[in-house]
Amino acid sequence: MVGAIMCTATAWVLIPSLGWRAFVCATAIPSGVCVVSLQFCDESPKFLVVNGSVSEGEDILKRVYRTNHKTELPVDLDLGREVTVIANGGAQRSWNFKRLTNPREVYKGVISMQQKVVPMFDAVSGLLRISLILLLNWVGLSYGFYGLSLWLPQYFKNLDDMDIYRSTMIVAFAQLPGNIFSALFLDSMSRSRTLCISLVIMGVSVCTLPFLQDQSAAILASCFFNGFSVLSWNALDVATVELYPTHIRSTAFGVLSAAGRLGAICANLTFGLLMRAQPLVPLVVAGSMMVVSGVFVLGLPTTSQRTGHS
Repeated sequence: MVGAIMCTATAWVLIPSLGWRAFVCATAIPSGVCVVSLQFCDESPKFLVVNGSVSEGEDILKRVYRTNHKTELPVDLDLGREVTVIANGGAQRSWNFKRLTNPREVYKGVISMQQKVVPMFDAVSGLLRISLILLLNWVGLSYGFYGLSLWLPQYFKNLDDMDIYRSTMIVAFAQLPGNIFSALFLDSMSRSRTLCISLVIMGVSVCTLPFLQDQSAAILASCFFNGFSVLSWNALDVATVELYPTHIRSTAFGVLSAAGRLGAICANLTFGLLMRAQPLVPLVVAGSMMVVSGVFVLGLPTTSQRTGHS
């Protein structure tokens, strides 16, 4: 949300006076800051334990507990047993440039990834149904969200006397209620029902846009779409993490996120090609995908008040 608001504000200030090149340069600065700041962040405790740095991983967990609870951890951690489990299953090693340029090591990495991807589509364990539903949701939500994000400024520009920067800023601020609602209530709500409601509302909002010529109505529909999109993303992220066992959780999230990126690329291509010639087509496709995703998501197991698979 903050990034969207900052991006819109930067465009509002720079593009009319200095042009789009200055805007692109300015928006690249936060990425550089992130690269630098990441060097000062703690490594994942699990990664450290997997690679043999048990005491360092324990120290980070103790510090996290101390920060959250203002007291010391009441029990001693024994992460050494995790090393034994990993050793029995084949120890994982961190990647470096030398390993990436070694064909044998790359082949081992591909095999290791395959061993984690295949269980995602295991029908016996029930993960096949979960993965297919989540795949549909990741692709559908990414297609609709990123496609409409690309098209909205052009849509506002075509409306008479519409201030494109002001309108885009209002729509960006619409994410605030969704974030507040997620922070307060998502932990106690059904992920599937939350996703269903928000996706259906998003889909209906998208399909109504081509028929709205009034500025206020268009902005209101866009705000509904953007506000519920935040709720959809938050619920989808939480559900994806909770529905997979720990040993394949990060791989599953990566696979589904990559599928979502492919959906976003398809959206940028289809919206860009068809918006002027056949503007109704990509909007109907995006809206339909989100509504269908919202219906199918009801087939997911309930994950509220669960800690997820171990």
